Amino acid sequence: MQKKRKRKKPKTLFSFLAEILSLV
Repeated sequence: MQKKRKRKKPKTLFSFLAEILSLV
């Protein structure tokens, strides 16, 4: 699990989904 919270807003919707999947 990576804890990188440098980006406040995801570049694209895909990035946002990828982040959620990473948490799961």
